[in-house]
Amino acid sequence: MQEALGPAREFCAESRQLYQNLAAGILRTDEVDELLRQCGLELDAQAGYLDDLERTVREQKTVSAGDIVGRLQASFNRLAELYSQVQEAETQEKIYSPFPALDHFIKAGINHLNNYLEAGELKQRLELAVGPVAELEGRVFRFEILYADEHKTAQARQALTALQAGLGAVAQYLDTNQRPALEDGLRLLGSSSTVLFGQLAEFDKQVVTRHSRYRYLDEFLRAVELYHQDPEKIPLGLVYATWNGVGQVVVYYQRQLEGVLRMSLFPELREQWEAAEVAWRELGELYNQVNSSLNPLPALEQIPKDRLEHAFEVLLAGADILFKRLEEEAARFRHAPHLEGLRELVGRAQKGELPDGQLRQALADYQERQQDLTQQLGRQAHDAVNQEMMALLGVHGAAFAEMERYFEDQDRAHFGAGWKMMEGTFERLLELGQQIERRVAPRGRAPKTVTCFRCSAANPTDRRICQACGAVLPVVPTGPESTVDITGMGVMGAAENALEEVLSAAESGNITRHELAERIDDLLERAGVARQGFEKKLIPLMGRSAELDAYLRFFAQSIGAYVQGLIQVRGFAEGQAVSHLMSGGSQAREAAENMVLMKQKIDEALAG
Repeated sequence: MQEALGPAREFCAESRQLYQNLAAGILRTDEVDELLRQCGLELDAQAGYLDDLERTVREQKTVSAGDIVGRLQASFNRLAELYSQVQEAETQEKIYSPFPALDHFIKAGINHLNNYLEAGELKQRLELAVGPVAELEGRVFRFEILYADEHKTAQARQALTALQAGLGAVAQYLDTNQRPALEDGLRLLGSSSTVLFGQLAEFDKQVVTRHSRYRYLDEFLRAVELYHQDPEKIPLGLVYATWNGVGQVVVYYQRQLEGVLRMSLFPELREQWEAAEVAWRELGELYNQVNSSLNPLPALEQIPKDRLEHAFEVLLAGADILFKRLEEEAARFRHAPHLEGLRELVGRAQKGELPDGQLRQALADYQERQQDLTQQLGRQAHDAVNQEMMALLGVHGAAFAEMERYFEDQDRAHFGAGWKMMEGTFERLLELGQQIERRVAPRGRAPKTVTCFRCSAANPTDRRICQACGAVLPVVPTGPESTVDITGMGVMGAAENALEEVLSAAESGNITRHELAERIDDLLERAGVARQGFEKKLIPLMGRSAELDAYLRFFAQSIGAYVQGLIQVRGFAEGQAVSHLMSGGSQAREAAENMVLMKQKIDEALAG
């Protein structure tokens, strides 16, 4: 426990830094200010909990430590939800500059004008804004030298001059406290950076049309040629900067290959990976050979241009094959994230990257989900496909039992044997899941109203509580049945069923508040896993299409609303009014339904 306190304090420090950045760079309103105030309170509370935890660990008070850890986890969950609300508010703001660093600074300036930010903090952020502007100047200079398009660079130079004038006006304000100088400076930064962004986009279009697939190599060779034509025209540093770009490509592919090596799917990709890795090594050796001959800079004809291009071609072709194969393998598990997650977990354990306690708990969680799925299948029609799937899941049960023996005698042979049994079922399990998905048909038109069992009043199907008598309404399916997660039990899909079960029990008084708190904490933990999966796997997909971006944003909003609802229900479990149960439960249910719907829309958008 003592060893974990250091990383926990580091995490809290990072959270406070994120808070400070958000507070400065988001346009402040009363609503946002209240959210930020609550964030600050949670950060202070976490620091206090860690101090209390350190003291109880020293005094060896195990029970007290467990209670503090629970409060700390609850605070982390609340803070994550508050941050998501702040960031959601930020996405709805006007964008003043297409460059994030300058947009952040402009908003900080507006906050200062509105008395939300001190002059000292604005001055610190001005110093941080100088770097990005210098970077933009370097990009314009590079294009000007390598591509000699005076018309385009003249317009970009004008925008740069205005950008620098904007920074100067802000600096003048900080010296003289003349408000118009700051207002003019912020306007200049916004308008000129927008113009410059458009010019840089035009630069990129021109670059793409003038180069092969090896842009950085082409630029380096062009820089060498220009330098030898006129050393006064192009600085030697720019020549070496273009060569560094070539080196960055080599390093990029190295990291890509290392990433694939760590994937749980690596055994299926080994052949393609090894071919790409050989090509990368050959390019790396050639790069090092050329690198050692660049001081002094050789003539263009002394650089092995053809060999470099060939090495790049072989590597790019190998990488294309590898990642196409990776997409094919990943597609097989697209509807089975549970199995892929289990494979990744076991891979980490086999490398010794997972403590036994954490591994045992994770396997128990997976086993529980697998048993839930078996029970779901047992309630459905006993046709050949369902029976075969249940038999395969029975093998999983035996496999879990074999793996459990490892924790008793530390003999890794048990773990390996159990995993081999389980992994042998994956191929057929995936095939059966796809068969079930294909055969599911829509149920037909859903009813528009649901009748209350107590008073027979008609209610809209989206209501959970009767508007006439307040009784809990029966759940009415409002869309087609789906088995997207039939082999994977997506976290939120399983959580939706658990949510309905626990809320129904609470609304009918068939669960104690203590039990309710425990069940809600479990749902909050599952929501945290879903959020992590969203950030890891879906956020990188943004930008593919406007439709997909809209679905992803709505999915993120729904996760936030779901957590908010659960926290309200948690408040009821802690002794607050029944209104917390009703409003929080309604919000969580609606958000869970939205997440399921958005998951389907996202899958459809990705499938094209």
